[in-house]
Amino acid sequence: MTDKLIATKKILKNFNNRIQARKKIAKSMDQSFPELNDSNIDRWTRDECYIWINAEPGYDLIKPSQEKLLIPEIFSQPALQFYREWLDKNLDIQDYKQYIIDPPLKNHTLLQYLHHLHKLISIKRKLTARWKTSLRSFANFIRKEYLPEETGFLDIIFPKKMDFFRGKVIRKIPLEVYPIDILDTCSILKQLAYYILNGRPNFQQSAAEALALAWICLTSAKARTLTEEKLLHTITSNHLKIKKTPTKHNPNSDTHYLHLPTLFWEEKIIISKTLYDYLLALCQTNQGLLFKRSLKKLRDSFNNIIVKSKLSANPAEISFLTFLSEPHDAIGHRYKPKNN
Repeated sequence: MTDKLIATKKILKNFNNRIQARKKIAKSMDQSFPELNDSNIDRWTRDECYIWINAEPGYDLIKPSQEKLLIPEIFSQPALQFYREWLDKNLDIQDYKQYIIDPPLKNHTLLQYLHHLHKLISIKRKLTARWKTSLRSFANFIRKEYLPEETGFLDIIFPKKMDFFRGKVIRKIPLEVYPIDILDTCSILKQLAYYILNGRPNFQQSAAEALALAWICLTSAKARTLTEEKLLHTITSNHLKIKKTPTKHNPNSDTHYLHLPTLFWEEKIIISKTLYDYLLALCQTNQGLLFKRSLKKLRDSFNNIIVKSKLSANPAEISFLTFLSEPHDAIGHRYKPKNN
C-alpha cells in the first residue's frame, strides 16, 4: 500500500536531523561555558522546546511579521450615534440613566469611547452592578448589530465573557485555554511527531493533521491574534504563500507566510520553512485541504496522544485551545484561575 504521508514524514525526519545537529553544537557550548545556564532547565532543553514550538532549529533567526493591524472602519465613526441607537432599544438596564455608562463626548470616536470606558474601570474600581451590566449591554449591542463577522477588535477591549477585578477587565475563559509550560508543549509536539512516523497506518493521518493544527495554534498565539479552532480548520493550500526576499548574503532567500484566518480577517504571518513545507505537503496529500478529518476526530486523536505524554499539567485540561495561548517558562506550573 502506498504511503500517502511519505513527503510529510520526510520533512519531519529532516527536521529531527537538524535538531540533532544543533544539539551537538549546544552540548559542546554547555561544556565550554557552563556558567551561562541560569534557568531551572538546562539551556539545550529550553532551546529544544522553542525549536519544536516554532518548527525551526534556527527559531531565533525568524524575523517578526511586519503586517500592521487594520482597525475596522466602524471604530473611527462618532460614538454618539451608537450610544443613541443603544438607548433607543429602551432596555430595562437603561432606567436610572445616572447609574449606567456615561455618554460619549461629541468628538469621541467609537474607539476613543471604548478606551474611555475601559479607563473608567481602573479609575472608579468600585463599579455598581448597573454600570457593569450596562457596559456589557452596550458592548453586546455593538457586537451583534455592527460586528457579527468581525468581533475580534472589540473582544480585545471588552471580551464577550468578561468580569471585573481590581480595576481590570478579566477575560473569563475555560480551564483548557490556560497556557502550559514550554516543556509540556514540547512533549506533546514530539509525541505527535512520533505517532506520525511510528504509529499505526490508520492513525498516522490523524496525528499528522493534529500536529498541523497544534503548530498553527502556536503560530497564532505567538502573533497575538484572536482566532478560533473552526476558523483554523478552514485552512487550505491557498493560505500558504512564499515570496522572494533576496539579501546581500543570500540572493536566493525566501520568506514563507501563512495567511491565518482570524476574527478580523486573514492575517499574514511569517512562518518557518519547515512549517511551510509540512503544511504544504499535507495539503497536497489532502488534495488542497489541510484538514480532511473533522475537528471532533482531531480532538479525539489529540487527546489519545497527550495522555501518553509525560506532562506536569493534567492532560484532561489540555486541548488545541491551550495552544492558542503562548506557552510559558515557569516549568512545572500552570496559570489557572483560583476558582474555576
